[in-house]
Amino acid sequence: METFIKIIRWFISLLLSFIFVFIILIVIPLNSISQIATNRDHVKTWLQESNLYNNALKITIDIMSLQKNEDPESDPGSNAFFTDLTKKISDEDSELGQLINSLVTPEFLETSVNKVIDGSYDFLEGKTEKPIFEIKIAEDKETMISIISVMFKEKIRVLPDCDPNFVRPEDLNPFVMECKPAGFDENVIVEFISVNKDKPELDTLIESMKISSDMISIDPQLARQIQTGFYYLRLLPLISLGILIIMILLLLLITPGFKNGLIMSGITLFFPSSLVLVGSLTLRQKFYDLIEVIQMQLPGEYLFIFQSYFIALLKTVYFDTLGQLLIFSVLVFVIAVILFILGFIYHPKQVLPPQEEPQIKKNPDLLENTLPESIHH
Repeated sequence: METFIKIIRWFISLLLSFIFVFIILIVIPLNSISQIATNRDHVKTWLQESNLYNNALKITIDIMSLQKNEDPESDPGSNAFFTDLTKKISDEDSELGQLINSLVTPEFLETSVNKVIDGSYDFLEGKTEKPIFEIKIAEDKETMISIISVMFKEKIRVLPDCDPNFVRPEDLNPFVMECKPAGFDENVIVEFISVNKDKPELDTLIESMKISSDMISIDPQLARQIQTGFYYLRLLPLISLGILIIMILLLLLITPGFKNGLIMSGITLFFPSSLVLVGSLTLRQKFYDLIEVIQMQLPGEYLFIFQSYFIALLKTVYFDTLGQLLIFSVLVFVIAVILFILGFIYHPKQVLPPQEEPQIKKNPDLLENTLPESIHH
Protein backbone atom coordinates (compact mmCIF):
# COMPACT_ATOMS: atom_id res chain seq x y z
CA MET A 1 0.00 0.00 0.00
CA GLU A 2 2.82 2.39 0.88
CA THR A 3 4.50 1.72 -2.49
CA PHE A 4 1.24 2.44 -4.35
CA ILE A 5 0.84 5.78 -2.57
CA LYS A 6 4.43 6.71 -3.48
CA ILE A 7 3.74 5.95 -7.15
CA ILE A 8 0.62 8.15 -7.07
CA ARG A 9 2.56 10.98 -5.41
CA TRP A 10 5.35 10.74 -8.02
CA PHE A 11 2.76 10.81 -10.82
CA ILE A 12 1.05 13.95 -9.41
CA SER A 13 4.44 15.56 -8.81
CA LEU A 14 5.55 15.01 -12.42
CA LEU A 15 2.21 16.25 -13.74
CA LEU A 16 2.42 19.43 -11.65
CA SER A 17 6.03 19.94 -12.68
CA PHE A 18 5.04 19.71 -16.36
CA ILE A 19 2.24 22.28 -15.86
CA PHE A 20 4.50 24.61 -13.86
CA VAL A 21 7.11 24.62 -16.63
CA PHE A 22 4.58 26.13 -19.05
CA ILE A 23 3.37 28.60 -16.43
CA ILE A 24 6.94 29.84 -15.84
CA LEU A 25 7.53 30.16 -19.61
CA ILE A 26 4.59 32.58 -19.70
CA VAL A 27 5.23 34.35 -16.39
CA ILE A 28 8.84 35.41 -17.10
CA PRO A 29 8.07 37.37 -20.32
CA LEU A 30 4.92 38.85 -18.75
CA ASN A 31 6.96 40.13 -15.81
CA SER A 32 9.41 41.77 -18.20
CA ILE A 33 6.57 43.52 -20.02
CA SER A 34 5.02 44.54 -16.69
CA GLN A 35 8.22 46.15 -15.44
CA ILE A 36 8.57 48.19 -18.63
CA ALA A 37 4.98 49.01 -19.58
CA THR A 38 3.92 50.17 -16.11
CA ASN A 39 6.82 52.59 -15.68
CA ARG A 40 6.33 55.96 -17.36
CA ASP A 41 10.03 56.77 -16.94
CA HIS A 42 10.93 53.94 -19.30
CA VAL A 43 8.82 55.51 -22.07
CA LYS A 44 10.31 58.97 -21.46
CA THR A 45 13.84 57.56 -21.54
CA TRP A 46 13.20 55.67 -24.79
CA LEU A 47 12.02 58.83 -26.56
CA GLN A 48 14.84 60.92 -25.14
CA GLU A 49 17.60 58.47 -26.06
CA SER A 50 16.19 57.83 -29.54
CA ASN A 51 16.99 61.45 -30.55
CA LEU A 52 13.44 61.82 -31.91
CA TYR A 53 12.93 65.24 -30.33
CA ASN A 54 15.93 66.69 -32.16
CA ASN A 55 14.69 65.26 -35.46
CA ALA A 56 10.95 65.80 -34.96
CA LEU A 57 10.74 68.80 -37.30
CA LYS A 58 12.65 66.95 -40.02
CA ILE A 59 10.34 63.95 -39.61
CA THR A 60 7.29 66.21 -39.93
CA ILE A 61 8.68 67.85 -43.06
CA ASP A 62 9.48 64.47 -44.63
CA ILE A 63 5.99 63.12 -43.85
CA MET A 64 4.33 66.31 -45.14
CA SER A 65 6.25 66.00 -48.39
CA LEU A 66 4.58 62.62 -48.93
CA GLN A 67 1.03 63.91 -48.38
CA LYS A 68 -1.22 64.23 -51.41
CA ASN A 69 -4.91 64.93 -51.68
CA GLU A 70 -6.38 62.21 -53.89
CA ASP A 71 -9.31 64.50 -54.72
CA PRO A 72 -7.81 67.98 -55.33
CA GLU A 73 -11.16 69.40 -56.48
CA SER A 74 -12.58 68.94 -52.96
CA ASP A 75 -9.95 71.37 -51.63
CA PRO A 76 -8.49 73.58 -54.38
CA GLY A 77 -4.78 74.18 -54.02
CA SER A 78 -4.31 71.69 -51.17
CA ASN A 79 -1.50 69.75 -52.86
CA ALA A 80 0.29 72.92 -53.89
CA PHE A 81 -0.22 74.27 -50.36
CA PHE A 82 1.44 71.25 -48.76
CA THR A 83 4.33 71.36 -51.23
CA ASP A 84 4.90 75.06 -50.72
CA LEU A 85 4.42 74.78 -46.95
CA THR A 86 7.04 72.03 -46.75
CA LYS A 87 9.53 74.18 -48.64
CA LYS A 88 8.88 77.21 -46.46
CA ILE A 89 9.24 75.27 -43.20
CA SER A 90 12.51 73.79 -44.48
CA ASP A 91 13.80 77.26 -45.35
CA GLU A 92 15.06 78.85 -42.12
CA ASP A 93 15.19 82.26 -43.86
CA SER A 94 11.47 82.28 -44.69
CA GLU A 95 8.94 83.91 -42.38
CA LEU A 96 7.23 80.58 -41.73
CA GLY A 97 10.53 78.70 -41.29
CA GLN A 98 11.77 81.18 -38.69
CA LEU A 99 8.46 81.07 -36.82
CA ILE A 100 8.25 77.25 -36.72
CA ASN A 101 11.89 76.80 -35.74
CA SER A 102 11.54 79.31 -32.90
CA LEU A 103 8.43 77.60 -31.51
CA VAL A 104 8.85 73.88 -32.20
CA THR A 105 12.11 73.29 -30.33
CA PRO A 106 13.30 69.91 -28.97
CA GLU A 107 12.63 71.19 -25.44
CA PHE A 108 9.05 72.18 -26.34
CA LEU A 109 8.42 68.79 -27.95
CA GLU A 110 9.83 66.84 -24.98
CA THR A 111 7.77 68.87 -22.50
CA SER A 112 4.62 68.41 -24.60
CA VAL A 113 5.08 64.67 -25.04
CA ASN A 114 5.82 64.24 -21.33
CA LYS A 115 2.50 65.97 -20.57
CA VAL A 116 0.71 63.37 -22.67
CA ILE A 117 2.67 60.50 -21.05
CA ASP A 118 2.01 61.77 -17.51
CA GLY A 119 -1.67 62.38 -18.26
CA SER A 120 -2.06 58.90 -19.71
CA TYR A 121 -0.28 57.16 -16.82
CA ASP A 122 -2.22 59.18 -14.24
CA PHE A 123 -5.38 57.78 -15.85
CA LEU A 124 -4.02 54.23 -15.96
CA GLU A 125 -3.02 54.46 -12.29
CA GLY A 126 -6.57 55.54 -11.38
CA LYS A 127 -5.65 59.11 -10.39
CA THR A 128 -7.98 60.62 -13.02
CA GLU A 129 -11.14 59.45 -14.79
CA LYS A 130 -9.52 59.96 -18.21
CA PRO A 131 -6.16 61.16 -19.58
CA ILE A 132 -5.78 64.88 -18.90
CA PHE A 133 -3.31 67.06 -20.81
CA GLU A 134 -3.18 70.28 -22.79
CA ILE A 135 -0.54 71.39 -25.29
CA LYS A 136 -0.40 74.92 -26.65
CA ILE A 137 1.95 76.00 -29.41
CA ALA A 138 2.23 79.35 -27.65
CA GLU A 139 0.95 80.65 -24.34
CA ASP A 140 0.24 84.24 -25.35
CA LYS A 141 -2.44 85.39 -27.80
CA GLU A 142 -0.16 87.67 -29.82
CA THR A 143 2.12 84.78 -30.78
CA MET A 144 -0.90 82.69 -31.75
CA ILE A 145 -2.16 85.53 -33.97
CA SER A 146 1.27 85.70 -35.65
CA ILE A 147 1.12 81.97 -36.34
CA ILE A 148 -2.38 82.25 -37.84
CA SER A 149 -1.31 85.20 -40.02
CA VAL A 150 1.68 83.36 -41.44
CA MET A 151 -0.30 80.15 -42.02
CA PHE A 152 -3.09 81.91 -43.91
CA LYS A 153 -0.61 83.88 -45.97
CA GLU A 154 0.89 80.60 -47.13
CA LYS A 155 -2.58 79.18 -47.78
CA ILE A 156 -3.65 82.11 -49.96
CA ARG A 157 -0.39 82.23 -51.90
CA VAL A 158 -1.11 78.87 -53.48
CA LEU A 159 -4.83 79.45 -54.19
CA PRO A 160 -5.83 79.55 -57.86
CA ASP A 161 -6.42 83.00 -59.34
CA CYS A 162 -10.01 84.19 -59.29
CA ASP A 163 -11.98 84.64 -62.49
CA PRO A 164 -11.27 88.02 -64.17
CA ASN A 165 -14.94 88.94 -63.63
CA PHE A 166 -14.72 88.21 -59.91
CA VAL A 167 -16.00 91.13 -57.85
CA ARG A 168 -14.23 91.41 -54.55
CA PRO A 169 -16.73 91.99 -51.71
CA GLU A 170 -16.15 94.81 -49.26
CA ASP A 171 -16.28 92.49 -46.27
CA LEU A 172 -13.97 89.86 -47.78
CA ASN A 173 -13.03 87.21 -45.21
CA PRO A 174 -9.57 85.92 -46.17
CA PHE A 175 -10.07 82.83 -44.00
CA VAL A 176 -12.74 81.43 -46.33
CA MET A 177 -11.34 82.48 -49.69
CA GLU A 178 -11.40 79.83 -52.43
CA CYS A 179 -9.45 81.84 -55.00
CA LYS A 180 -6.96 84.72 -55.01
CA PRO A 181 -8.32 88.01 -56.36
CA ALA A 182 -6.15 89.96 -58.78
CA GLY A 183 -3.76 92.29 -56.95
CA PHE A 184 -4.55 90.79 -53.58
CA ASP A 185 -2.35 92.24 -50.83
CA GLU A 186 -1.33 89.74 -48.14
CA ASN A 187 -1.30 92.51 -45.57
CA VAL A 188 -5.09 92.37 -45.72
CA ILE A 189 -4.84 89.20 -43.62
CA VAL A 190 -2.84 91.00 -40.92
CA GLU A 191 -5.30 93.90 -40.95
CA PHE A 192 -8.28 91.56 -40.83
CA ILE A 193 -6.87 89.72 -37.82
CA SER A 194 -5.97 92.98 -36.04
CA VAL A 195 -9.50 94.29 -36.46
CA ASN A 196 -11.11 91.02 -35.35
CA LYS A 197 -8.64 89.87 -32.71
CA ASP A 198 -11.10 90.44 -29.88
CA LYS A 199 -13.99 88.66 -31.55
CA PRO A 200 -15.06 85.25 -30.24
CA GLU A 201 -14.58 83.68 -33.69
CA LEU A 202 -10.82 84.27 -33.52
CA ASP A 203 -10.70 83.00 -29.94
CA THR A 204 -12.47 79.85 -31.13
CA LEU A 205 -9.89 79.45 -33.92
CA ILE A 206 -7.01 79.88 -31.44
CA GLU A 207 -8.64 77.42 -29.05
CA SER A 208 -8.93 74.85 -31.83
CA MET A 209 -5.17 75.02 -32.42
CA LYS A 210 -4.31 73.47 -29.08
CA ILE A 211 -4.05 69.73 -28.46
CA SER A 212 -6.19 68.78 -25.51
CA SER A 213 -7.58 65.70 -23.83
CA ASP A 214 -11.03 67.33 -24.07
CA MET A 215 -11.43 65.56 -27.40
CA ILE A 216 -11.07 62.17 -25.68
CA SER A 217 -14.22 60.50 -24.42
CA ILE A 218 -14.03 57.20 -22.53
CA ASP A 219 -16.95 55.17 -21.27
CA PRO A 220 -16.71 55.03 -17.42
CA GLN A 221 -17.11 51.24 -17.36
CA LEU A 222 -14.39 50.79 -19.98
CA ALA A 223 -12.15 53.21 -18.05
CA ARG A 224 -12.53 51.12 -14.88
CA GLN A 225 -11.73 47.93 -16.79
CA ILE A 226 -8.58 49.50 -18.27
CA GLN A 227 -7.46 50.77 -14.85
CA THR A 228 -8.14 47.39 -13.22
CA GLY A 229 -6.11 45.61 -15.90
CA PHE A 230 -3.24 48.06 -15.41
CA TYR A 231 -3.44 47.59 -11.63
CA TYR A 232 -3.00 43.82 -11.94
CA LEU A 233 -0.26 44.31 -14.52
CA ARG A 234 1.65 46.36 -11.94
CA LEU A 235 1.06 43.63 -9.32
CA LEU A 236 2.27 40.90 -11.68
CA PRO A 237 5.77 40.60 -10.10
CA LEU A 238 4.19 40.00 -6.65
CA ILE A 239 1.62 37.60 -8.12
CA SER A 240 4.42 35.74 -9.89
CA LEU A 241 6.42 35.49 -6.66
CA GLY A 242 3.36 34.04 -4.92
CA ILE A 243 2.88 31.52 -7.74
CA LEU A 244 6.55 30.54 -7.49
CA ILE A 245 6.36 29.97 -3.73
CA ILE A 246 3.14 27.93 -4.03
CA MET A 247 4.67 25.81 -6.81
CA ILE A 248 7.75 25.00 -4.72
CA LEU A 249 5.66 24.20 -1.61
CA LEU A 250 3.34 21.91 -3.57
CA LEU A 251 6.25 20.00 -5.05
CA LEU A 252 7.93 19.72 -1.64
CA LEU A 253 4.72 18.37 -0.09
CA ILE A 254 3.65 16.00 -2.87
CA THR A 255 6.99 14.59 -4.02
CA PRO A 256 7.98 11.57 -1.86
CA GLY A 257 10.88 12.65 0.34
CA PHE A 258 11.92 16.23 1.14
CA LYS A 259 15.24 15.74 -0.69
CA ASN A 260 13.44 14.61 -3.84
CA GLY A 261 11.06 17.56 -3.51
CA LEU A 262 13.96 20.02 -3.52
CA ILE A 263 15.51 18.41 -6.59
CA MET A 264 12.16 18.23 -8.41
CA SER A 265 11.52 21.94 -7.68
CA GLY A 266 14.97 22.81 -9.01
CA ILE A 267 14.37 20.84 -12.24
CA THR A 268 10.97 22.48 -12.70
CA LEU A 269 12.48 25.98 -12.49
CA PHE A 270 15.68 25.11 -14.35
CA PHE A 271 14.26 24.13 -17.74
CA PRO A 272 12.00 27.14 -18.46
CA SER A 273 14.41 29.69 -17.00
CA SER A 274 17.37 28.32 -19.00
CA LEU A 275 15.20 28.24 -22.13
CA VAL A 276 14.17 31.89 -21.71
CA LEU A 277 17.76 32.82 -20.80
CA VAL A 278 19.18 31.26 -23.96
CA GLY A 279 16.30 32.70 -26.01
CA SER A 280 16.87 36.26 -24.77
CA LEU A 281 20.63 36.02 -25.45
CA THR A 282 19.91 34.68 -28.94
CA LEU A 283 17.37 37.41 -29.69
CA ARG A 284 19.96 40.06 -28.84
CA GLN A 285 21.84 38.90 -31.93
CA LYS A 286 18.71 39.01 -34.12
CA PHE A 287 17.85 42.71 -33.92
CA TYR A 288 18.91 43.60 -37.44
CA ASP A 289 17.12 40.56 -38.82
CA LEU A 290 13.95 41.98 -37.26
CA ILE A 291 14.67 45.39 -38.80
CA GLU A 292 15.04 43.75 -42.21
CA VAL A 293 11.64 42.04 -41.85
CA ILE A 294 9.98 45.35 -40.88
CA GLN A 295 11.57 47.18 -43.79
CA MET A 296 10.22 44.60 -46.20
CA GLN A 297 6.67 45.39 -45.01
CA LEU A 298 6.97 49.19 -45.29
CA PRO A 299 5.95 51.18 -48.39
CA GLY A 300 9.00 52.41 -50.25
CA GLU A 301 8.33 56.11 -49.67
CA TYR A 302 8.30 55.61 -45.86
CA LEU A 303 11.42 53.44 -45.79
CA PHE A 304 13.81 56.41 -45.62
CA ILE A 305 11.90 57.93 -42.67
CA PHE A 306 11.99 54.63 -40.77
CA GLN A 307 15.70 54.10 -41.42
CA SER A 308 16.65 57.67 -40.55
CA TYR A 309 14.64 58.23 -37.41
CA PHE A 310 12.87 55.21 -35.94
CA ILE A 311 15.49 52.44 -35.88
CA ALA A 312 17.18 54.10 -32.88
CA LEU A 313 13.87 54.14 -30.95
CA LEU A 314 13.07 50.54 -31.83
CA LYS A 315 16.59 49.48 -30.81
CA THR A 316 16.22 51.13 -27.39
CA VAL A 317 12.85 49.47 -26.73
CA TYR A 318 14.04 46.09 -28.04
CA PHE A 319 17.18 45.84 -25.91
CA ASP A 320 15.52 47.32 -22.84
CA THR A 321 12.80 44.64 -23.04
CA LEU A 322 15.36 41.87 -23.54
CA GLY A 323 17.34 43.23 -20.61
CA GLN A 324 14.32 42.85 -18.32
CA LEU A 325 13.70 39.37 -19.74
CA LEU A 326 17.30 38.45 -18.97
CA ILE A 327 17.02 39.71 -15.37
CA PHE A 328 13.92 37.65 -14.60
CA SER A 329 15.20 34.50 -16.29
CA VAL A 330 18.53 34.74 -14.40
CA LEU A 331 16.66 35.26 -11.12
CA VAL A 332 14.56 32.10 -11.62
CA PHE A 333 17.65 30.21 -12.84
CA VAL A 334 19.54 31.13 -9.64
CA ILE A 335 16.62 29.92 -7.49
CA ALA A 336 16.64 26.64 -9.46
CA VAL A 337 20.38 26.16 -8.84
CA ILE A 338 19.97 26.88 -5.10
CA LEU A 339 17.18 24.27 -4.85
CA PHE A 340 19.42 21.77 -6.69
CA ILE A 341 22.30 22.34 -4.30
CA LEU A 342 20.05 22.11 -1.26
CA GLY A 343 18.58 18.88 -2.63
CA PHE A 344 21.98 17.26 -3.11
CA ILE A 345 23.49 18.32 0.22
CA TYR A 346 20.39 17.57 2.27
CA HIS A 347 20.56 14.22 4.08
CA PRO A 348 17.56 13.19 6.15
CA LYS A 349 18.26 11.85 9.64
CA GLN A 350 18.37 8.09 9.75
CA VAL A 351 15.70 6.75 12.12
CA LEU A 352 17.18 3.76 13.95
CA PRO A 353 14.86 0.86 14.81
CA PRO A 354 14.12 0.54 18.57
CA GLN A 355 16.63 -1.77 20.30
CA GLU A 356 15.54 -4.55 22.69
CA GLU A 357 16.12 -3.69 26.36
CA PRO A 358 18.68 -5.77 28.25
CA GLN A 359 17.29 -8.87 29.96
CA ILE A 360 18.44 -7.61 33.35
CA LYS A 361 16.03 -4.63 33.14
CA LYS A 362 13.16 -6.84 32.14
CA ASN A 363 13.78 -9.54 34.89
CA PRO A 364 14.67 -8.17 38.38
CA ASP A 365 15.03 -11.71 39.75
CA LEU A 366 17.79 -12.32 37.27
CA LEU A 367 19.52 -9.15 38.51
CA GLU A 368 19.29 -10.39 42.11
CA ASN A 369 20.74 -13.78 41.23
CA THR A 370 23.70 -12.21 39.47
CA LEU A 371 24.75 -9.97 42.38
CA PRO A 372 27.65 -11.12 44.64
CA GLU A 373 26.72 -12.85 47.88
CA SER A 374 28.30 -10.09 49.93
CA ILE A 375 25.67 -7.67 48.66
CA HIS A 376 22.83 -10.05 49.62
CA HIS A 377 24.11 -10.20 53.23
